[in-house]
Amino acid sequence: MTRQYTHPPDEADTAPTQPMPHGLADPDRTRIDDTASLGGADILFVQSVTARSPTDTVHLHHGEVWGGDFKLGPLLGRGGMGAVYKGRQLSLDRPVAIKALKSHLSDNPDLTARFEQEAKVVARINSPHVVHVHVFGKHRNHHFLAMELVEGEDLNKKLKSGWRPTPDETVELMIQAAKGLMAAAERGIVHRDIKPGNMMLTSGGLLKLMDFGLARLAHHVGSATSTGVVMGTGAYMSPEQCQGRICDIRSDIYSLGVVFYELLTGRRPFDGESYMEMFCQHIEKDPVPPSQTDPTIPAAVETVVLTCLAKKADERYQTPAALLEDLQRIRDHQRPLAAGSARLPRPAALRAVTVVTLVVLLLAAVGAGWWLAVESTQREPAKTTATPRPPIAPPPAPATTAAAPTTAATDLEST
Repeated sequence: MTRQYTHPPDEADTAPTQPMPHGLADPDRTRIDDTASLGGADILFVQSVTARSPTDTVHLHHGEVWGGDFKLGPLLGRGGMGAVYKGRQLSLDRPVAIKALKSHLSDNPDLTARFEQEAKVVARINSPHVVHVHVFGKHRNHHFLAMELVEGEDLNKKLKSGWRPTPDETVELMIQAAKGLMAAAERGIVHRDIKPGNMMLTSGGLLKLMDFGLARLAHHVGSATSTGVVMGTGAYMSPEQCQGRICDIRSDIYSLGVVFYELLTGRRPFDGESYMEMFCQHIEKDPVPPSQTDPTIPAAVETVVLTCLAKKADERYQTPAALLEDLQRIRDHQRPLAAGSARLPRPAALRAVTVVTLVVLLLAAVGAGWWLAVESTQREPAKTTATPRPPIAPPPAPATTAAAPTTAATDLEST
């Protein structure tokens, strides 16, 4: 069962979104052409290189054999980093995707060396939830990756078509994504660009994360030069990414939390009119609890989402394994461990109510103490008046008046 909704339009709706199986198109507002300074850290964002010049376009020929084993097939699409082709690995007679870098990127020895290193690391990831890299190679002046060809549709296209999974279906998808992140984390890899467009869903329901190597390459270029690509996608960037700080796997967990939120509610937690506004929201604004958008979202699911979206990295899940454990507990109808954590982020409204409550209690305590003090002061004279001390007995009478007490006694008896 799926739920339908209309995905909110954004500037990407006017951008080229030719179907691409491996995430080189830019359907998620990745292109940013501004330079921002937040928290004292400069972040360089430059426009996508797709429109730079004709020399940046990858022009390759159908039927060419690359690396002695990969036959180039039809073009699947283009993006800021290069182009993706359908191909075939001749030695194993299997379909592959061939991603070719743009020539101006291939001409940079430092960049291609780093790309090769990252590609080798990604190639060692052994997970059904990560698109596998077969080979890194070079053909003429084009460096390329030969990768697993995934027949399916990325989550961004599915969302824009009106698809919306149920909470149970969303949890299952996030379990698969967490497994992919866990496999990457075991190799020390941080994706840095988790978003629906980099998550492929096959017709059989298998979810795969894409573009690990390129995400790290994009971060390296964006932070060092002004020659081509961005560090991430604004709507899905963690607070530390928005501030230009060093990111670890907890940044990916935050980005996955944004995707989690979007799948549940049909909207992103932060989606400002400008990228600067969006960054400020990621850094300062708490997300509206998902249940306020859709009351059918279980409290346990909301707890996990809000934990992923904590502003401080040390208040999120610290590893994909910890996130995976709570997702599996929800699937098994158990209480997530994050529900008992004192570090669980609370919505701003709840924090405000808590502060007001504490102030009221404090004032009440001070008022009660003052009232008791006043009452105590006022009751003390009354107590003295109500219980006067007995009068001091008179001194004994002289001996000549010793008969007086008998007379008094006689008078009492006569009455």
